[in-house]
Amino acid sequence: MLNLKHIIRTIVFLLPFILLSQNNADKITQLEGNKALYKSFNKFYTDYIRNETKDEWGEPYYKKIDQINGVHYFDYNEDGKNDALVEFSARNSDGGTYYFLVAVLFKNTNGIYSYKAHFYPENMLFKNYTKPTFVFSGKTNRLSKEISIKKYVLSGNKFI
Repeated sequence: MLNLKHIIRTIVFLLPFILLSQNNADKITQLEGNKALYKSFNKFYTDYIRNETKDEWGEPYYKKIDQINGVHYFDYNEDGKNDALVEFSARNSDGGTYYFLVAVLFKNTNGIYSYKAHFYPENMLFKNYTKPTFVFSGKTNRLSKEISIKKYVLSGNKFI
């Protein structure tokens, strides 16, 4: 009987982590399923995020993707084609605890996705798009239960 209780406790403890990893796997699969978007996303990551640098001991490290948080399709420029906003978190490859969020917008031109703009939403995830506003929400203060909402507009190739 003791072993059954231990097994049940272990399952209950691990269930949230299993569900979280499945959720991330679904989003990675969704991104990889759109080959044109995935190719453009990898180019963006290499050109803008990966950046190899050196730590205080001279050892090289780079930024690596931690988790895909969302792949959202909508027509932001009203050309009749679904563009894409990809959200992900990145962290240092040297095992540190620092991580940051990135939201990157890709324009769809006849099935080819090209980088349009990106920014770093502080602990916020994409909520919705209502022309011309990109709405993000989340806890900007981890100690507070208050959910913040921030709105951004794309001006040229920058979110403001």
